[in-house]
Amino acid sequence: MPGHNRRSCNAIFEDTSKQPKFIDDEGNPTTCPCCMEEITEKNAIWCNNGHLHCSTCMFENVKTKFDETGCVTHARTTGMKCFICRDVNFKGNVNYINKKLKKHIHENENKPEMRRLRLERDAEIYASEQTFRLWNNQGTTHSIYYRRGITYLAQPFTLTQQEYEFIRQVRTETMYEEQQNNANDFIEQHHQRYMDEPVELLPGLRYDLDN
Repeated sequence: MPGHNRRSCNAIFEDTSKQPKFIDDEGNPTTCPCCMEEITEKNAIWCNNGHLHCSTCMFENVKTKFDETGCVTHARTTGMKCFICRDVNFKGNVNYINKKLKKHIHENENKPEMRRLRLERDAEIYASEQTFRLWNNQGTTHSIYYRRGITYLAQPFTLTQQEYEFIRQVRTETMYEEQQNNANDFIEQHHQRYMDEPVELLPGLRYDLDN
């Protein structure tokens, strides 16, 4: 009905998530599907389907994802997934994982491998932004904009489907090659700075752990 929303409606919205079971039907304590250790309310997190995990194993998974990219958002979105159903919404001792990840970052941010990771991450971001700026207009089916220098001409020209697909494929391959070249240029230009300067003078890691 018009105007029907959560703020104005008096209906009770039930929580559809399933509650975790710390003791199974036979009276045995629930164990973590990863390490097989007993799970208690103090060390547990669980997904919307009620699957229990120990927060230590989930942190190790998140830490591994962070160490691959240096990106907190990537670590959270790819590392915090239920080992059973792949759900990404968790309750319980989630704050433990956030604190441990932040501590891990601070303890390792001066190490060469972490500095290198930060350099590669920022190079990838820079290259992606530069490439998108120059290649963001691929055109639509049967027509395509073409570029003279770094400027796209205003009017597309008409193509057959086969011509369009061929040109788009070539442009996509060229775009990825250009993106990699931009990343390599960034690394070459900024390598010494990222490896030698005090951490506080470098672009910060994304400490978005409280979101």
